[in-house]
Amino acid sequence: MQSMNDLGRESGAGQTNSPAVSSDSISQVYPRALFAGQSTDRTATLREFLEERNCTVLHCVHRAELARRMRALSPHLVVISEPVLLDLLDTCRMVRTAARVPILVLGQTKTEDEEVLCLEYGADTYLAPGASPRRLHAHAAALPQRGLGQVYAKAETLLVFGEVRVDLQRQRVYRGDHEVDLPPKEYALLRFLVEHVGQALSRQALWEGVWQSSLALDRRTVDVHIHWLREKLEVDVGNPKLIRTVRRVGYCFDP
Repeated sequence: MQSMNDLGRESGAGQTNSPAVSSDSISQVYPRALFAGQSTDRTATLREFLEERNCTVLHCVHRAELARRMRALSPHLVVISEPVLLDLLDTCRMVRTAARVPILVLGQTKTEDEEVLCLEYGADTYLAPGASPRRLHAHAAALPQRGLGQVYAKAETLLVFGEVRVDLQRQRVYRGDHEVDLPPKEYALLRFLVEHVGQALSRQALWEGVWQSSLALDRRTVDVHIHWLREKLEVDVGNPKLIRTVRRVGYCFDP
């Protein structure tokens, strides 16, 4: 897979590089991008492009959970990658029904029929297989320039999970009508879990992502902070519904 550093140097004979798009212009319009479907080299390339521009990238692998994740996460951009045409079209339809949000489809064939169908089912832009990383990035960068983010919806920074609300902009958390007092490390842990909603995360992944320590994993520190979060957010600490324990793995934020 081509590195990001190579992109600026990639150009064909007689071609000129397209104007650079600032990190702010993308991250302000699309603070959160949801990737729906399979992970591939193309999705990894696009994910890295968005993350380098300060976008939060979220994932939904199972279509059965897509509508719920759309409501809970309120993404500002959806990238769809499904191997089967009917699944691809159904995912486009589900996203378009759930929200007026820009949809970028990573197609599976080079046929015109697939592209036309995806556009008819609600996609805003379509990329056939074989598109270079540079082309992928150009399409992603062009969406804000076309103003789709402003046309569909203003950027929301409030995530709602039942009674729990996470205000990413103000870095505040609420349960019902009351604000939850979270020290910085507990808030950082919750945000990391929220940004990986539905994913089973090992203690090692949490340690590296939240504590960013070069020291060896401290399992007890991770477990204690998870317990503190549960005490403040769960209705029943003994039977957690937000932060589940995944046996032999770690924890999963799965409201």
